[in-house]
Amino acid sequence: MFSKEFEENDKKMTNNIEELKQLIETAENDGFTVIDGKEYGSAHIWREVAEIALELANEQEWFDRDYERENGGAGNE
Repeated sequence: MFSKEFEENDKKMTNNIEELKQLIETAENDGFTVIDGKEYGSAHIWREVAEIALELANEQEWFDRDYERENGGAGNE
């Protein structure tokens, strides 16, 4: 059974992945996004992609640490 913290982090990561996919598709099509009523072009979208990618890396590190904690450390299969 997964912990509440695990479930919350999993949901957050899943949402970030979906947002990342949407932003990448928009940026690839030279689209724009609206934030607080202002339009932003592809350059801004690519920056958002980079920020979310860094968040995902941090989230994945949490899952790696959680796995190691649950399984007695890395390399102890």
